[in-house]
Amino acid sequence: MVLVDDGLATGLTAHVALRHVRRQAPGRLTLAVPVGAPGSRDRLSSDADDVLCLHQPPGLRSVGEWYDDFDQVTDGKVLALLRGRREPRPSSAPSLQ
Repeated sequence: MVLVDDGLATGLTAHVALRHVRRQAPGRLTLAVPVGAPGSRDRLSSDADDVLCLHQPPGLRSVGEWYDDFDQVTDGKVLALLRGRREPRPSSAPSLQ
């Protein structure tokens, strides 16, 4: 199983997520992140079988500084993506079906 996070500052969220997934007994557990603080990446190596981190800049202050757009994703957008649509349809919009 591969767990993906947007990045590691302290690594606390990834730590909790890895512990939760580990209880489900996956055959192998890999954490993949695009950017992370070197110390956080090292601490998580005991929670996952593999930790893949593309960039480990020294002095990382925040994950958001490594993204052009780091806006929050709404629950509606996540649900729409999980259902296979690109954008959630507002409940007041008329149906085109």
